[in-house]
Amino acid sequence: MHCFTIYSGLTAIATYFLTKEIWSPGAGLFAAGFIAIVPGYISRSVAGSYDNEGIAIFALQLTYFFWVKSVKTGSVSWAVATSVSYFYMVSAKLIESMVILDAYEMFMTLSNCFCFFNHTGISLGWIRVHH
Repeated sequence: MHCFTIYSGLTAIATYFLTKEIWSPGAGLFAAGFIAIVPGYISRSVAGSYDNEGIAIFALQLTYFFWVKSVKTGSVSWAVATSVSYFYMVSAKLIESMVILDAYEMFMTLSNCFCFFNHTGISLGWIRVHH
């Protein structure tokens, strides 16, 4: 039995929590249900086989959730969870699928989002830097 199919369920759960954090519990249920039936994701986990990209999609959703929580709460524990999840996402994509170009694009997208948000937040005074 392949344990990779567990990641499909975990992706739906991570999508629920991410969307619930950003919008509302109802929207979270809709998003989780949608990712469970969307053909682009189903093609990553079809009967008997599994594309390693599905693991990276789960890790991507989880990383975004932890990042949103860390920005909203300012908690170091959420920031550490973001770092660990981000490391897992990049290593899962690089090591398991060996598609370095796709992993590089995903890595750069998240890195650019985090850097842009932090730079803008510091510049506009949303984030205060303490020395």
